[in-house]
Amino acid sequence: MLKDIRGQFQYLALPVARITGIGSPAVLKPDAPNYLADAWTARLYVDAALHRIMPRDELVLAVNSKYGRTQNQLHVHVDCIRNGVLVALRKALLVITRQWKPLPALLQGHRYVARWAAGTSLAINPFRSLAATLPAGTNIGQYGLAVAGAYLPSGKPGFILLATRANIGKGNYGSAEELQDHTCAVAHRP
Repeated sequence: MLKDIRGQFQYLALPVARITGIGSPAVLKPDAPNYLADAWTARLYVDAALHRIMPRDELVLAVNSKYGRTQNQLHVHVDCIRNGVLVALRKALLVITRQWKPLPALLQGHRYVARWAAGTSLAINPFRSLAATLPAGTNIGQYGLAVAGAYLPSGKPGFILLATRANIGKGNYGSAEELQDHTCAVAHRP
């Protein structure tokens, strides 16, 4: 875990192994650690920085595509979710299923696909889940991937997995970090 230089509450979870990023074959190996599940436990660093325990739906993990990152090392951004993204995801919960499907609304001006993963811990590997749905020959490195904690309307906990494909011509660099708010305004609401 490292404290990111951006934002007072943002942390980075990095594997010890040298892995270039989301496009590295190492993240898809059957025996690869579930880096995003491990990063979810790192939300405790954000809680500590805020001096409070954040509800799971106010936190999001983000991995940027090869076009949307500045480092050539896999790292997971752990931070608060943007208020507008939180509202949009709460509305979309009724249409998010266990299958990857486009969200009905844009997030931060970009198209995302989403799927639901039930549970208090992240039992599925989001990298492998996304890769399994991509057309043959598609490089997962073109995608930004996010994991947002969530609650179903029934109160059951889980996760919304989100992915956006970079489209440089349309200003989308596949930076899932755009779903985060490095000022953590959601934690400071009355």
